[in-house]
Amino acid sequence: MPRGEVNKVEVFGGQVGPYGDSVLNVARPRSYHSTMHGIASHRGFMPFPVENDVDFTEVAEYMAPIEWHDTNGIPFIIVVGGANVAGAVAISSDGSDSLEETFTGKTIDPAYASLAATLHANGSTTPYIFAAFGSTGTIEYRDQALPGSETWAEVSGEPLKSNGLFSENGNLWTLSQAGASGESNFELRNWPAGTNPVTGTALAPVPVGDASSSVTGMGLAGRRYLVVVKPDGIYVYDADTNRFEKLWDLSDNPHPETGKGTKSWGADVYVPLGWGGMVRVTRDLNVLPASPLPPTASPDGTTPGQGVIRALTGDATHLWAAVKPFGRRVGSKISLSVQTSANDMSSWSDKSSESTDDDLNTNFALSVIEGANTGVIAIGADERFFAPWFDISGSVESTALGTMEYWNGSWTAVPNTVDYTDSFSRSGPVLPAAPIPADWVKASPSSLGTSRYWVRFRETNDAAVEGATTVREVRVIPELAALDGNDVTLTGMDEGGTRTHILKGYPVGNGFHWDDVASHDGDYSLGLIFSQIKGTGEGRALWAIGPRGATYYQMGTTTLPTSKAYPDVTNAFASLLRMPADDRTDDRERDAEVQKGVEYVEIEGRAFANDADEVQAWVSFDGGTPVYFGSAKRLPTKLTLPQHDSSRGYEYAVTVGLKDAAAGATLPQITKVRVGVYTVEGGPLAV
Repeated sequence: MPRGEVNKVEVFGGQVGPYGDSVLNVARPRSYHSTMHGIASHRGFMPFPVENDVDFTEVAEYMAPIEWHDTNGIPFIIVVGGANVAGAVAISSDGSDSLEETFTGKTIDPAYASLAATLHANGSTTPYIFAAFGSTGTIEYRDQALPGSETWAEVSGEPLKSNGLFSENGNLWTLSQAGASGESNFELRNWPAGTNPVTGTALAPVPVGDASSSVTGMGLAGRRYLVVVKPDGIYVYDADTNRFEKLWDLSDNPHPETGKGTKSWGADVYVPLGWGGMVRVTRDLNVLPASPLPPTASPDGTTPGQGVIRALTGDATHLWAAVKPFGRRVGSKISLSVQTSANDMSSWSDKSSESTDDDLNTNFALSVIEGANTGVIAIGADERFFAPWFDISGSVESTALGTMEYWNGSWTAVPNTVDYTDSFSRSGPVLPAAPIPADWVKASPSSLGTSRYWVRFRETNDAAVEGATTVREVRVIPELAALDGNDVTLTGMDEGGTRTHILKGYPVGNGFHWDDVASHDGDYSLGLIFSQIKGTGEGRALWAIGPRGATYYQMGTTTLPTSKAYPDVTNAFASLLRMPADDRTDDRERDAEVQKGVEYVEIEGRAFANDADEVQAWVSFDGGTPVYFGSAKRLPTKLTLPQHDSSRGYEYAVTVGLKDAAAGATLPQITKVRVGVYTVEGGPLAV
């Protein structure tokens, strides 16, 4: 076959950097270790989630995933919770979902949504799911039927109502309201082992601190100590004296997210602290730092307190954490204007002072845009931004606010947006899948007065505007450029905080080691669970739950390319690093007009366990089917494919798979990927 000289091209040179970018970026210091798993490509971040993500029927704060089995032993997941509407979603073994129960007339306070449900027996051996709804409704329980044939019923025992539930050693604890009006929440009661919570009476209330802060998390240390977390401190239950004693004081830095996602793992309890840190309560009741995010963590290292761990889960060897998106940069200060109109933009009302002052006591009501389908909310900033973010107070969905539009000389729809506000009924962003197009111009359209980068939301049905809904704060997620050396715009969106990061860690002495192993567009940070539900792949799956649905990552198997899959392993993690398409013929020369072939792939790495871990490589041309180059269990390695078996084309894309199969070891990393490229005379199909 006529061909040119084989030249070596370095297509990836990873260096440790924060937030999973895996490239040199000195502007983002002082963060946890990253790995090759988080590198951006034109297909997103790795590892790939499966293609058929689960979309929940309603958008709500689903935060309490629980897996159990029906009476035939088939696993399925129940997810209970809801900031605006209490509901239960069942995820079946085929990965499909169904809305089980809307719990009519009941809601779940989002402050307790992570404690809204638990798996517990009925006093003997029959398991049930119990769900709590605060002061709005009686506790309900569910039988062990397949989704679609379930039965939910209300309990008749005492107490009838609960804000949160926690099961330990056969005891079911209920978070009970104190005070005549039920305004405070600081007492716990329990149905002791052998007592049926459906009909039985719980023991007397046990105070937990005072009424100035509420219980936000619970865990079990050493299978013995019930650990309770409040924004003012961490408490432990003393069974001998029947009281809770403060173990660690948090009163100097309280935060509403403190304690949410508290997780028992091994003999210890892990407590996320809302300003960005996390601590570990050991079996001997020591409190040790265990944070993947220092309290000062943010992508640019300048915005303290913006990293929040929202959910935790654990397997046999590692603890897994989900980092909340939208928060790390959303508080960044840039000049912002908020304008409303009730009459099709012929006159405007400036709401900037009410909605950009970081004061949740000031707000504007949606009634200001009611105007016979002509109302508008416009947001303008003096620099480009990814998305507006709204702090919403209101429990009724407003279906009247339509597509987000931007100004490029005329109002144009922003393509492919996802509305995390659920039509202005809950807090969140309206997030495009990619940055707003480059033709967005800084101007003053429709008599808005100030020259800004403007977006707007138009009222589409005046009758559906819920005027009582208030907008307390409007902020924006600033636009960040792609990382140096990477032309993929998704890297900038990730650094702006629009993606959920999944972290994997394990204790090292009195410290903790974390790796950033996955990143996913949008919010999947409200719940994590390891499941026997395999969906469409092989091996167990890590499920990440968010307000709009769930996504799952295959453990011990690749999902793309399909040329070869890893074996179904128990404690391994398999992921893919896909480099964007390249047309270089050597390290310097680019040529989109020359047909090329790839003869070999060289791979280097660190922390690779020879003869246990494994790497694989594929190469595809011009968007075609990946061609498998082989695998190796030692690094460095050079994988070669005979030229008559290789594909050829104008652009080549390289995918490298890495299986971490050495349980308990440091997560291996890919540090360099090189390919041997040759030119082809006579076209890509020449032989």
